[in-house]
Amino acid sequence: MWNCGWGIWNGGGPGWFMGGGMFGFIWMILLILAAVYLATRLFQAFNARRNGGPDKSDSLNIIKARFAKGEIGTEEYERMKEVLTK
Repeated sequence: MWNCGWGIWNGGGPGWFMGGGMFGFIWMILLILAAVYLATRLFQAFNARRNGGPDKSDSLNIIKARFAKGEIGTEEYERMKEVLTK
């Protein structure tokens, strides 16, 4: 009853983690590392979008203001606008 082989440690035999001995242990560690890596990347991507990722409307507003002030010409404004709207 108490030593029935359930759980992580079942006597040190070939039952380490997923039932594959040392290879099962290595695969479990790799699986945990992959899950942590993916969670970190998803968290970073979510925060980058939410906290100041590139915003096309801000860029368009900037070139509109520069055009209105006369800092850039019509051709340059149209070229920049075309690049930003792609």
